[in-house]
Amino acid sequence: MKLVYPPTTIAQAIWAFAFLLIGAVSLKAQPTITCPPDMTLDCGQPVPPPDPGAVLFEGCGDSCPPVDCCDDQPITMADGCSVNLDDCMQLALVCITIDDSGNPVYKVKLYNNCQQDLSNITFDLPAGVTGTLPANGATYTSCGFTFDVETPNGGPDAGTLKFDGTVSSGSSTCFEFTLIGGDIPDNLVVGPKYGTNNPTLLLPTAGCVATGGGGTVVHVGDVSMGDACSGQLIRRKYRVICDDGSTATCKQMFTIPADEQKPTVTFDPPNKTLVCGDPIAFDLPQAIDNCSAVTITTVGPDKWCDVSDPDYCWVIVRRWSIRDDCFNYAQNVEQRIYVPSDCTPCPLPPPQMTEFYTIPTIDDEPLRIEAGDQLLNGLEFLDLAVRPNPATSHIELSFTGTDLGEVDIEIFDLSGKRLYQNQLPAQADPVIQLNAADLGLQKGIYFVSARSNGHSVVKKLVIL
Repeated sequence: MKLVYPPTTIAQAIWAFAFLLIGAVSLKAQPTITCPPDMTLDCGQPVPPPDPGAVLFEGCGDSCPPVDCCDDQPITMADGCSVNLDDCMQLALVCITIDDSGNPVYKVKLYNNCQQDLSNITFDLPAGVTGTLPANGATYTSCGFTFDVETPNGGPDAGTLKFDGTVSSGSSTCFEFTLIGGDIPDNLVVGPKYGTNNPTLLLPTAGCVATGGGGTVVHVGDVSMGDACSGQLIRRKYRVICDDGSTATCKQMFTIPADEQKPTVTFDPPNKTLVCGDPIAFDLPQAIDNCSAVTITTVGPDKWCDVSDPDYCWVIVRRWSIRDDCFNYAQNVEQRIYVPSDCTPCPLPPPQMTEFYTIPTIDDEPLRIEAGDQLLNGLEFLDLAVRPNPATSHIELSFTGTDLGEVDIEIFDLSGKRLYQNQLPAQADPVIQLNAADLGLQKGIYFVSARSNGHSVVKKLVIL
């Protein structure tokens, strides 16, 4: 036989289920949490350690001990701060909390240990109470039991908050209500009714106001994005866990700008004249960087130069390249050692030296060998210009130098992975046009390397 339920029955079932959910869920106000202010750190400055003590929070509700309202078990002393077991209708005042308006919120657990069903239950309203929640005319549902809420103006139940409904024998439920206005009485007066019985039960309130409202702040973790070269963003997350179980989170941001500062040369070796008989020894330049370690490397072999000055038989030139870990290059540093002609015998170049250079004059001031300097007189160099830089799509690489041969070009990412390779034929001041999208270059920092005739140069390329 197929059962057909009328629409009204289905609707009533849906509403009953909804009230059951409402009665079973206790909405908690969320606390507010304030993290320490965001910070911008200097390159190389360490990120401060987590400090939960610097996190501010408020709004953690007063804590109330957990209780199973629907366990259908007799009341025990552990069920509340105040227990009344004098009648077969057992009661426990679980706790009293204070809402944001300063009104007391009572939570009472009831167990029907009588042989009869409970017909209704009342709570006396203390003097000064101006309203209740739930209010008169509302419906209250807990543990599957539904009650009509009343605040009678007359009759035997006048001056009470009345929950008119039925709790079956051997069952338990809870009543949670707010009394607006008035003070907390010494005793909460409860009047359960079953059959012809209408006892008056007292639940002392002393020591039942829940205290606490505290919470614990924990450091959830840090998430880092980017790197020290291209710029770094660190997101730090804190969480407050209130005593009542509610939580809230906040974030603190640390910004570390990209490292675009070149190393600073702290010692530039001056040119010097060799003392006859002493070994040829160059002084090592020194440099510091604001963020990272400094790498100093010799650029190519030493240059042995014949000078058109009878006082000197050789000028020996050594050049160094100075960079930091992010491939920011300082200006190349050079030192010259002048070998007097009266050194007998005049020192000889290394056996592997096959190329020699000439410098026409020597001034009193130290001479610099720079790209484009007419004093070079055949001393080879290689320079690379990247335009525009930073770039978005179009990239132009132009090369200058003396006696350029074939130019080998490579582009690497920060991990050292080669993304582009090409070789230009020997020609004067070659130029090549590239497109970032065609090369698969995303936003970030890259390095362009060029080599020709044993000389090399590396430039940083930024793609926006």
